[in-house]
Amino acid sequence: MIRLAFIVGLGGFLGSSARFLIQQLFLRILPGMGVAGTFVANIVGCFIIGICIVQSGRMQREWMVFLTSGFCGGFTTFSAFALENTNFIIGNHSSQALLYIGLSIVLGLVATYAGMLLGKSII
Repeated sequence: MIRLAFIVGLGGFLGSSARFLIQQLFLRILPGMGVAGTFVANIVGCFIIGICIVQSGRMQREWMVFLTSGFCGGFTTFSAFALENTNFIIGNHSSQALLYIGLSIVLGLVATYAGMLLGKSII
């Protein structure tokens, strides 16, 4: 278990570092589009996790956790969100997917705003 946690941590380090570098690159290329790097990381992460899931039977467990929980988890949590909703839809649970998507977006925005308000009041 500790070995797998280390593998996930290494993947997370590389994913987070890659995300930071992509964000910095896009800030230089498109200075007025601050979300462009995040958007690209999210979409690329979804693409990577999609490949990993369909190839999981051909991958060793270590590579699977390194790439999915580790790299994609550090690169973007959006990839896990997209995979979970894709699984709901494939499993004919569209209403659960819509609820999860809607609540995640709305409550995520509300929580972010509440955190910003609290953060401002503390400082």
